Amino acid sequence: LFALYSSLIVGITCSMEHIKLSSGLTEFAVALYKEISKDPGNVFLSPFSISTALSMVLLGTQGETREQLFKTLNLDGVSENEINSGFSSLQACLKSSKVILETANQLFPEISFPLEEEFVSKCKQYHGADIKGLDFVGNPENSRNAINQWVENVTKGKITDLLSGSINSLVRLVIANAVYFKGDWLNPFKEGATVLKDFHVQKDVTKKVHMMNMERKFPFNYDSNLDLHAVELPYVGEKVSMVVFVPAKRFGLEEIAKNLTATKISELISGLFEEKVNFSMPKMKFEKSLDLVEILKNLGLVDIFNAEKANLEGISKTGELFVSQVQHKAFLEVDEKGTVAAAATAVVMMLRSLPVPPVRVTCDHPFLFVIRHKPSKNILFMGRYSGP
Repeated sequence: LFALYSSLIVGITCSMEHIKLSSGLTEFAVALYKEISKDPGNVFLSPFSISTALSMVLLGTQGETREQLFKTLNLDGVSENEINSGFSSLQACLKSSKVILETANQLFPEISFPLEEEFVSKCKQYHGADIKGLDFVGNPENSRNAINQWVENVTKGKITDLLSGSINSLVRLVIANAVYFKGDWLNPFKEGATVLKDFHVQKDVTKKVHMMNMERKFPFNYDSNLDLHAVELPYVGEKVSMVVFVPAKRFGLEEIAKNLTATKISELISGLFEEKVNFSMPKMKFEKSLDLVEILKNLGLVDIFNAEKANLEGISKTGELFVSQVQHKAFLEVDEKGTVAAAATAVVMMLRSLPVPPVRVTCDHPFLFVIRHKPSKNILFMGRYSGP
């Protein structure tokens, strides 16, 4: 058995199920961002990858554990059938003939550990998840390396060592999702226009960045309440785009983040209009590793991490499973030509033991950005750039 490796190359129309699902998951994305961004520095994550991994776990949860996971994913009011068919068709909807967007899901159970057939069947049916048994009991290090190699293969070498020393002989199941995206700008920046400029990291701290520049008509918006500019940079094919949110005030992002909601992001994006903008943005390249357990606990997902309370009997009737780790790692590279981004999430289970809009928008201070799939309105990646 080997991992599903799906090169997404055919576009289809998105249904209302995707839109309903994406609405809740956008709320989840913003909530995740707010928790993660409490720490200083750059932020980059794939809400799509994280929610996909958790939605596979959802297939095997019961009782209060299930209710908490529904609420955390902001899917209250969405039926199980809508969630399952929504994720299934969303995977297909993300296909594009012009950008490379590849996603893969995999179950790695301990070879001797019994999984419920219905759980395995649903993971395959709705998420295309493949299964590869590993010898966690006899050789946890080889098992860890096998999972890391699978992630590295799917993400074209961009995500390495997702699970670093975090696998032992008590592990019974790892649920993994990996996403790889590579898109060329519809309107590339000219390399000759890139110059070394100051980026204002903090009030008295600047660092040099390679600042790209372009003047042309962009989809643009300005929110006077937040004092925030939004500029959309479409990728070739125009189904996926990056939307950059730049505070008008140099250090206004922290205050804006407090008042940012999924509804506000949707309003800013839906209100975009064509405007001639002199737009400057730094080239970016960084990766971010996250242990999401405490973050998810803060969002209300508590019981699943408790060996006494976790109810995962839909995964295995042993009644001894709980989630010990949710590891996420994401990579981003943005240059004049376009963007490369990748992310992977592993869930590890163990046994108990507007005024006149300004023409110039310059990203020379901390800013927020999302990479979204326009037909489904799904946020694939989300981040904050705070400096090199």
